[in-house]
Parts: sequence; C-alpha cells; structure tokens
Amino acid sequence: MRKLCCALVLVSVIGLTACRRSRPNNCPKDMEEVPARSEPGKSVYCQSSDKKRAQWIEWHPKTTRPRQSCSYNDGKPTGSFTAWLPDGKPWIQGQYAMGFKTGKWRQWDASGNLVAEGDYRSGRLVAGAPVAAMAGCERAATK
Repeated sequence: MRKLCCALVLVSVIGLTACRRSRPNNCPKDMEEVPARSEPGKSVYCQSSDKKRAQWIEWHPKTTRPRQSCSYNDGKPTGSFTAWLPDGKPWIQGQYAMGFKTGKWRQWDASGNLVAEGDYRSGRLVAGAPVAAMAGCERAATK
C-alpha cells in the first residue's frame, strides 16, 4: 500500500510539472529560452549562447499553433517572417534584412486569396500595396 501511495504521489508531481509548461518552448537546438523576454502561454524568445542570434515565436491564444515567427541577428529582425491564421494557413510572409522589410511581402485572406503584395527596399514600400503595417517582430525587437 505504501509503495502504491508513493507511486501515486510521484505520478502526480510529474503530471503537475508537465502541466505548468502548457506549450513547448520550440527553441532551435542551438538556442535557449530567455524567460525575461518570453511570455508564458503566449510567446517564447530563444537566443544563441553568444547572444547574436535569436528566434521569437508567438502562439494563437489558447492554442499551440504559431501566430507568427521571426529571427534576429544582433537584435534586428533578419531573415524570414511568417504569420499564420488560426487554422494554420499562411497570412503574411516576407523577409527582413538588418531590421527592415525587404523584397516581396505577401498577405492572404482566410480563403487563401492573395490580398496584398508589396515590394520593400530598406523598409520602404517601393511598389505594390502595403503589407502588415508593423509585424510582431518589429515590436518584439523594441522590448
């Protein structure tokens, strides 16, 4: 009986510990979560050991589905940016270079129709329609 009680307590403790982390941290293998920049249940901010590279992921409320994700180099958004609709379909896609939107940015509606496409150079719209006034990456970089 005593062994059964101990086993139940151990299972309960393990279960509670697992429940505290309701979402995976999703950090790339060469990065660690930065708790001060992460928001439990909402987003995770991961950083390389040299603090030069980082990855930020935000989830849709009350789900484990990503809402948006981007990479940083030396604190500036760099590389691909993607935002998804709650059903997992792409909403916005584009690229950053040294903190500025660059190249083609595209935005789709819930049916998958392309609704905006703009060409950016150094953060300025040079052709087409504006896409995503300020992506979450830009806000997260300023924290």
